[in-house]
Amino acid sequence: MNFKLIFCLISFELFLPIFVVAKTIENKFNFSTELEIKAPLFVGAGFSLTAYDHYKVGLKYGITPEVFYQIIGDASVEFSGNESYDEVVEAAFQNNNLIQLSLQYNFSPLDIGWSMGMNTYGLMSDGRAEIDDVLGASTGKDYSGLKNLLILAGRDRSVLIDSQLIISEIFATYKWDLQNNLKIDLTFGIAKVMSADINLKTGLPAFEASPGGNQLMRDSESDLEDIVIKYGISPTIGGNLIYTF
Repeated sequence: MNFKLIFCLISFELFLPIFVVAKTIENKFNFSTELEIKAPLFVGAGFSLTAYDHYKVGLKYGITPEVFYQIIGDASVEFSGNESYDEVVEAAFQNNNLIQLSLQYNFSPLDIGWSMGMNTYGLMSDGRAEIDDVLGASTGKDYSGLKNLLILAGRDRSVLIDSQLIISEIFATYKWDLQNNLKIDLTFGIAKVMSADINLKTGLPAFEASPGGNQLMRDSESDLEDIVIKYGISPTIGGNLIYTF
């Protein structure tokens, strides 16, 4: 009896199911790297995982460039009719960085053609807001006392503004297959600020600790958050360069 042949046959029978499962997993799950430019919201890069050709999840890191958030500010003026609101939106986007989480459904089983999905962005930023042009013009509150204190302290008439925004986007996309595992897509959608957490800092501890100063800052933060949420909306258009392993 050829025991070597029997051993090889048994080994093949034992490992064949494992091999088939491994190839199935390899064929059904595709890992990709992506570079995305989406006006006027996002420039960044990251990774995605496509499961069974139809379902895709992704994670990217990037920024909103100044030229982009100026467009968002201009859109807020069109929606609100208040020319000061563009300064509010732009102040909330200064010196930003974003994390993008995406969910997408591909209609084609070959991961080309039409898809639809949703992106959620977490934006963190820190900038400066002018008291006259941003705070006073948009909220209508009296900041004369704060301005005088800043002048006496030798500071410019602005405050620090730290923002944390949650932005949601729904989109449709069409994907083309290029060559050597490389794809490109064209995406268009609409994005909206869903929540905002804005903190103002004057750099004057005594003013912020006083009842009047504390109340003024908290009311101003609430007003700015309402403006950003209500008028932080814009159509989007862009594309992805995708390499699949």
